[in-house]
Amino acid sequence: MASINFAISLRAVAIGAHGGSYAIYHALAVASKNLNVDHKPDFTNTEPAANIGPFPQWSDPKKIVSMDPLGHLAPWLFKDIITKENVEIRPTIAVTRAHMKLPELEHSVKAGRLVPDGKICLNDSGELAVTKFAVEPVWYLPGVAERFGIGKPGPSVYAS
Repeated sequence: MASINFAISLRAVAIGAHGGSYAIYHALAVASKNLNVDHKPDFTNTEPAANIGPFPQWSDPKKIVSMDPLGHLAPWLFKDIITKENVEIRPTIAVTRAHMKLPELEHSVKAGRLVPDGKICLNDSGELAVTKFAVEPVWYLPGVAERFGIGKPGPSVYAS
């Protein structure tokens, strides 16, 4: 769970900043009073554009420590916790679909080396159907601590 709420982060075993490098814009919007500090995002119609996983390594805390593999599903997996416990949990992975055009593929189609199938290579201009992922880091602290041999982190990790 990545949270911008300090009280909630004391209960967490992961840390992160929502928006990554864009987190500064959230802070500026709050500081300039253009966004309420307690604003809750609306995730209506924002489901991932493709179904991904789960894969066995996703449930092994020793395999992945720098991202949340279920981050693209967070608002839906934790809907009850978000609502009942007033916890802010946001997606840390965005999954979208797009078309990508590469001149090299257009030349390959025109030369007959690549035949559009309408599914991956979409047309005579060599456009590709792609699925894009934007991943924000979320650090699973017990796993990070174990990898660096520094013991299990506790609430003192969050004290400033």
